[in-house]
Amino acid sequence: MVDSPEGYAWSSYQFYIGKQKTPEWLNRDFVLSYFGKKISTAQNEYQKFVTELVHKRYDSPLDEVISSTLLGSPDFIAFIKDKYLSGKEPAKDIPALKQLAEKATMQDIIDEVDFVFGKDSALAKNVAMEEKGSGLHS
Repeated sequence: MVDSPEGYAWSSYQFYIGKQKTPEWLNRDFVLSYFGKKISTAQNEYQKFVTELVHKRYDSPLDEVISSTLLGSPDFIAFIKDKYLSGKEPAKDIPALKQLAEKATMQDIIDEVDFVFGKDSALAKNVAMEEKGSGLHS
């Protein structure tokens, strides 16, 4: 896209390194606090940090994100789902919950059809045959 971070028009980089006046809506303090206590030192260290990574390959921590919301090992994700999300219905205002919700397996669906319609029901047999014919049943 561009040769350097300074060249990207939609980046806040210029504000972080002190090349442009920071707009009111941008709070740089949190990020810059990782690079130094004095603002000029923090800006310089931040610029060095970014410059060093510009042409290097690095592993993004976002590569491991699950459902755009949780970052961690599969065990951690399972822990969070069990402790905080079990029993919650997906909500319109939290679409990521939909991705984390437990999904019914094909066997779960077949078992439920059998339970609801009974093994001898013609409808249950038709549903089972339709499902088997679709190639979804193993």
